[in-house]
Amino acid sequence: MSENAEDVIIKQQTILDNFFNLLGSFSYDKAKEYLEKERDLAVKNHTVAPFFSSALSAFASLAAAEKNYANFMFLGPKGFLRKDSSLKSMYEGLMNEYQRLEEKHYITPVSTPTMSPSSSYRTPSPPSSSPVSVGSEVSGSAASSFGSTGSVRGSTHNLPAYLGEDVLENLASHLCGQLLSFVRARLKTMEFYEKMYSMGSNRYMKFDGFFTNGIKKISTAVSSKPPPAPGLYTWLRNLKAALVSKFTLYFHEILSKQTTPADMKNFCAKASFDYFSKITSFQKKYDVACIAIVLDTAGLDDFSGHGYCHPQKAFETPKGLDSFPPIVSYPPNFFSQEKLATHWPSVVMIMNNKEQDIRNTETAVSIFDPRMNATYFLSKIEARMTLVVIFESKKTERDSHIHRFMQLLCTQLRGNKLFTSIKPGSK
Repeated sequence: MSENAEDVIIKQQTILDNFFNLLGSFSYDKAKEYLEKERDLAVKNHTVAPFFSSALSAFASLAAAEKNYANFMFLGPKGFLRKDSSLKSMYEGLMNEYQRLEEKHYITPVSTPTMSPSSSYRTPSPPSSSPVSVGSEVSGSAASSFGSTGSVRGSTHNLPAYLGEDVLENLASHLCGQLLSFVRARLKTMEFYEKMYSMGSNRYMKFDGFFTNGIKKISTAVSSKPPPAPGLYTWLRNLKAALVSKFTLYFHEILSKQTTPADMKNFCAKASFDYFSKITSFQKKYDVACIAIVLDTAGLDDFSGHGYCHPQKAFETPKGLDSFPPIVSYPPNFFSQEKLATHWPSVVMIMNNKEQDIRNTETAVSIFDPRMNATYFLSKIEARMTLVVIFESKKTERDSHIHRFMQLLCTQLRGNKLFTSIKPGSK
């Protein structure tokens, strides 16, 4: 190495820091171009060993794969009889390359004297969850390696070339191990998104719970003008907004007790979809007796009431009519009024008797009860959630206003359009 070993280590560490920072700011093309340029320059000047140069090439290939992943290219249309060049194949190729480089480093270590410091920093680290967190470990890995080397050489600052190469190869091997775990996780996540898209075309989601982690916007000093957010980032942001709107409706009664009516109305208006405003407007416009969302608790042994409850508080398993609690109702507390509580047995009976009809039809099921002089419209939102609209008069089962309202609410709460939009080119 023509340069001092310490200078080469610091320079390559800076290059890797900049590369992962560019990945973190969605500058995939710039990251790939930058690392390939620096790799070619280092090879030309003979400042890095062949192993480290191969590792840099493998790191640069990650940028192209991440760009396609962030733009949902793995969900795009697949051509007939076309050679398989899918994103999955790209990640599998990267996974094999990272594994090969990591294993090659352990099988054929750099030849060093007996007191080689390399043995102290060839222990694999726990896998990181993102290329940004992988990049954040570059400084620590190189600093640890350099610190160990320095302790062997005493106060000498001009390290011999073989020690500089060994430090860089340990750093490259460490990152290959980290990225190997990261790519494996990427493949699992791709499979998860593909399943979500296929479920989005179903009538309602058939899973018990769904959660998402918040995303923090990453800023970097490498580029003053940030690139546009990729499709994945935008979609996750829309997913979070949809879930907030949905559960604001489901927990509206509890949330309303924590603030003033005016503030609660403002909070709902700021949501991506104001469900409660739609419900109140429809109820007043068409003189609806009640609009409710009913939860079927059958089989939910751990059900402990609506909202958060103390973990040590004892609850009895709901039975009979209580096993179908209305989690949302407008006007508020409709079913707690003694005069109107007589509707509840009719609602529960219809839900039990017409379960298959409600579940299998796209339109709302309507029942007129002459004894109560009331018409009940029911539509399934999700496996355990049913939308109920009650009129205290006889209504025709083909009333388009009622069906449009219920279909709008159900499709929004299911999130069918949102999950279908994962596929590039979908409307």
